[in-house]
Amino acid sequence: MANHWEAHALFRSALALARYKAQDLDGASAEYEKAVSLPSGRSTCGDVVVGSFHMLGQIYQQPGGKGKAIESYRTFLSFCKNADPGISEAKEARKRLAAPGGA
Repeated sequence: MANHWEAHALFRSALALARYKAQDLDGASAEYEKAVSLPSGRSTCGDVVVGSFHMLGQIYQQPGGKGKAIESYRTFLSFCKNADPGISEAKEARKRLAAPGGA
């Protein structure tokens, strides 16, 4: 049986960030995908789940991932629609979607 933390968005996003910083983009995207799909942690760590969508957008901007990048940024922004428009991640996501060809 898996440890409680292994099935928690907070744990998965921390592991994903470590992999991202180590330039293991495949490992990072797999962990962020787990973070956004796990039910555990959504109510207490919703910001972590939302931030994971932003990170997925960044990762999927690599060649061949444009469609997933657009989808991830749109999902991220759907959660942030009532947030402060000055939030840097939201500004960046809007900018990338508005660029010619999107993301």
